Amino acid sequence: NDPLSGRKSTLWEGGIRCACMLRFPGVVRAGKVIDQPSIVMDLSATILAGTGTKPPAARTLDGEDLMPLILGRAKPHPRTFFWRSKTQDAVRSGPWKYLRDAEREYLFNLDKDIAEKNNLAAQHPEKLKELKSLFKKWTAEMQPRSTTWGTR
Repeated sequence: NDPLSGRKSTLWEGGIRCACMLRFPGVVRAGKVIDQPSIVMDLSATILAGTGTKPPAARTLDGEDLMPLILGRAKPHPRTFFWRSKTQDAVRSGPWKYLRDAEREYLFNLDKDIAEKNNLAAQHPEKLKELKSLFKKWTAEMQPRSTTWGTR
């Protein structure tokens, strides 16, 4: 995963960033590339939209329908994503990423530093505070963090 930092099972880019390939003959032309940050939950919304299937009325999908992007009817746009694991927290908002790894905090501009080598937390304290606040608000809406994740 060079030049990405970290590995699978971490919230560094090397653990969370991967390509997604879709095949939809007759709808999506071969070789189409979209540079849109997305997350696995987008697949449900995209597949439902692509097949003309409505989700159950009582269900709210976590993901975003990517079909407008895939079909060229929309342009890539900034999004905000949240992750948490037993020892790490992360927020990505547009190009900015906040990462708490154990007790250390990091701030990266992924447009300029995909390898996460330059911690910008000291240079951009307001951006760090903003992303930490977003994470705090999001995590307050989630189920408590599992203390048994990854153990049997």
